[in-house]
Amino acid sequence: MPVSIIAENLARFGFSQYESKAYIALIKKSPVTGYELAKNSGIPPSKIYEVINKLLEKSVITPVQTDPVKYIPQDINILLKKIQDDTTASINTLKKHLPKAKGLSSHYIWDINSRQDLINKAKELILSCREEMLLFCWDQELNDLVPELERRRDRKIVIIQYGTLPLNFGVIYRHLLEKEKIKEKGGREFTLVTDNSHLLQAIISESKSNIGVMTANESLVGVAKDFIRHDIYCWKLINKLEKHVKETFGEDFKKLRDIYSK
Repeated sequence: MPVSIIAENLARFGFSQYESKAYIALIKKSPVTGYELAKNSGIPPSKIYEVINKLLEKSVITPVQTDPVKYIPQDINILLKKIQDDTTASINTLKKHLPKAKGLSSHYIWDINSRQDLINKAKELILSCREEMLLFCWDQELNDLVPELERRRDRKIVIIQYGTLPLNFGVIYRHLLEKEKIKEKGGREFTLVTDNSHLLQAIISESKSNIGVMTANESLVGVAKDFIRHDIYCWKLINKLEKHVKETFGEDFKKLRDIYSK
């Protein structure tokens, strides 16, 4: 693994760039003097003893002789165990003393400003789902959510799908009017309702910067859930009576979708 990646991860636990370089260099070759460590690590000689003192304070290096002084690194397993224990202790302290989060307030509607933001929020809601989720989605977005949906396959999952992406979980209803919906809505629809408590809704279109919203508002969640349920009712009827429906309303169900005429 490149030194830069190791240094980046050590930095997450309080190591400066120079401290990381010095420790890594000692793992590769030790015992060495301060001068040799500066040479092996690429740290300026004028900085090396400041770095050594910091590592001594962290107890991750040890002097092994005095004439001249040479240093060895702390065993990597001991270092990682110390980091793990310190991290666990910090997390437990935060759990004990931080105020309990109240979650998404039902009074607010949060803007979704990009497709990636939409996908990220959808993944969060799916993974936190406790009982059921209703999803109205096109294959482009559905494909990005498959891993999270598979992890929650033991939940009640109902999907109205625009497309033919093969799925081996949940109850799937495939929508037939893809072109018509794109034309009507100006983009791909996305609606996710989880546990009767959260709603994520958007229209994915290249021409829109603000593409959707997320909310825990009870009324809006209820409306969205009813919308998906009624769409499912319609498609169940159409699937059972498809021949008669097409004869009555046309191949693309245009007369059915025209709400301004009976």
